[in-house]
Amino acid sequence: MNADARAVVEGNTRFALDLYARLGSDRDDNLFFSPGSLSTALALTYVGAGGETAEQMAEALHLRSPRGSLHPAFAASQQTWDADAERSGYRLGAANRLRGRRDSDFRVRFLALTREHDGAELARVDFARQAEQVRQQINAWVEERTGGKIADLIPPGGLDAITRLVLTNAVSFKGDWSDPFREEATQQAPFHVSAGR
Repeated sequence: MNADARAVVEGNTRFALDLYARLGSDRDDNLFFSPGSLSTALALTYVGAGGETAEQMAEALHLRSPRGSLHPAFAASQQTWDADAERSGYRLGAANRLRGRRDSDFRVRFLALTREHDGAELARVDFARQAEQVRQQINAWVEERTGGKIADLIPPGGLDAITRLVLTNAVSFKGDWSDPFREEATQQAPFHVSAGR
């Protein structure tokens, strides 16, 4: 792994810890999120940002690599995930997709970087007249990429005529437990989340 990819991994780790602290490390309920997925999606939008917005995003995401090498570094990091998955016998799938309003102008550099390094091709769509159809397409894409685990990501009414761009990032993981439960040691019983519940 090159120095830029290592910087991305270190930044992702710091971002994950910051986000976990903000989401509530002291919560009583379960919390599950994918910081790698979030930082990938936000780094995609970072490419299109400028000025103070770009500075604030870089700070929040702990992006230390030069802007031009950021997406190749993310791609290199993703390749290590894929190689680890193949070696270790689990399945890890990640996919990105952009859907943008048909009549909107997007920076050519933004589209080239997201396509080349993130596999996030832009599909031009008509949010004004086909918002529901686009919503269903996005939901079907997410459901397919997550092996049916995430359905109806975008609720009815979630897209409308003022929508300009939807960036979708889907991640799925399937693996075996390193220490599986012994089937003969399990049984049906009430499950208690606390002494009184």
